[in-house]
Amino acid sequence: MSASLIEIARTFNSFTSAAEKSVLFSTKQNPSTPSSKQLYIANTLVGFVPPFAIEAFSKSSYFTSTPISITLVPSLLSYQQRTHAIASMLSAWKSSGLFECLKGWRNEQYTVYGSNNEPIVAIERSAIGLFGVRSYGCHLNGYVRTVDAHHQSTIKMWVARRSYRKQTNPGMLDNIVGGGLPCGANPTANIIKESFEEAGISSDIASRAISVGVVSFWQDSSIRGYIPDTEFCYDLELDASFIPHPADGEVEEFFLWDLETVKDHLSKGEFTPEAGLVVVDFLIRHGAVHPLSEPAFLELSLLLRREFPFPGPSFV
Repeated sequence: MSASLIEIARTFNSFTSAAEKSVLFSTKQNPSTPSSKQLYIANTLVGFVPPFAIEAFSKSSYFTSTPISITLVPSLLSYQQRTHAIASMLSAWKSSGLFECLKGWRNEQYTVYGSNNEPIVAIERSAIGLFGVRSYGCHLNGYVRTVDAHHQSTIKMWVARRSYRKQTNPGMLDNIVGGGLPCGANPTANIIKESFEEAGISSDIASRAISVGVVSFWQDSSIRGYIPDTEFCYDLELDASFIPHPADGEVEEFFLWDLETVKDHLSKGEFTPEAGLVVVDFLIRHGAVHPLSEPAFLELSLLLRREFPFPGPSFV
């Protein structure tokens, strides 16, 4: 069953603006329903804890709880102390099988940022939805300009099928290059590194990628929790003779499709959430989706740029 682009964008923004306001403006007299709670670390609002994780946090000696909020104890003063304490707690949760999402343990950490955009703690990637903190990734739109049978310039996009052995979204469609942004990494440097590892794109070629902004969305997953995600987006025009090849086992195969074919696979729900919205953004910027073709163009555009009430990084 096919879905429109606006339906896809709404699905990937399943944590709605109304739900956000319900948690953000909760009071002790009128706590949010259901019982999502604000999460504070180092005197900063950094996330929303989903209802199914509330009890586990309330039982941890590292956190204190009120009807509307959960706070990491202030005695953990440093980045290292906070990171160690949370890692210890998560390890215990993983060993006990408390949360389904921790079965996908990655041994990879994501950074959480404070009010001055400084790193204040790092959290295991598979657990971030339990804290409802921001996550980050980088995606590369690899494309080729060709001439069609009518001698008109046209664009084709390289699309990857994720390995069937991947922990998350196995076998789904993805950008030619894409992945999470590890602790301490710069998105541009990271996309150049990942381009070689995932698609065999040399650093000389990958360094020509153009930063084209970000896509952000907010998911509500019954297994993972709340995922307010930001993807740093890059465009890279490739020669028609270039053929990507999987270099690290992350990709099953690559396809070179015209944009109508890409839209068809999008409508069938075959793309990962991150890649799906990054591709929609590409289609808009290259004129394949516009107000004449998409009645909900304004809402669609806004859903690609969700704003979050939590601090993010500074790349200085």
